[in-house]
Amino acid sequence: MTLGMSRERTKTTILVYTGDNDLAKSLTLLLQDQYVVQSTSRLVRALEAVESHDVDLLIADLGISLDRGLEFLTKVRQKNLKIPIIAFGPCQLRSSRVEGEILAKVDRLFHMPASVEEITQAISSLLGVRRRSTKLVHTHG
Repeated sequence: MTLGMSRERTKTTILVYTGDNDLAKSLTLLLQDQYVVQSTSRLVRALEAVESHDVDLLIADLGISLDRGLEFLTKVRQKNLKIPIIAFGPCQLRSSRVEGEILAKVDRLFHMPASVEEITQAISSLLGVRRRSTKLVHTHG
């Protein structure tokens, strides 16, 4: 599914930002029963969705260009500090200076290949935390 947002959402929305069509399709198939899954390879479209708070969780593939991915994560955090972010990076990233910079901006970082179970658990955990904090804000606000 590509970007095209409806203001009245009933399901949690996950945005997949990747230039890898196979990864986008795999994540969509994995998650579409529980979530609305949207994908884009366009940086501007992804940032617009994050800024407008149209997505509840962001999955970012950093495998194509680490520099561009780090720039993207920095911009996302400038626009929306609260959105949970899961990032995928190449194995070569482990224990590098860049990995530390990425970890400072994301909630979970997976090195490819990552297991389906780990990914789904991370998504459930991050969205569960977000739902609870949202309820607290509405209850007390």
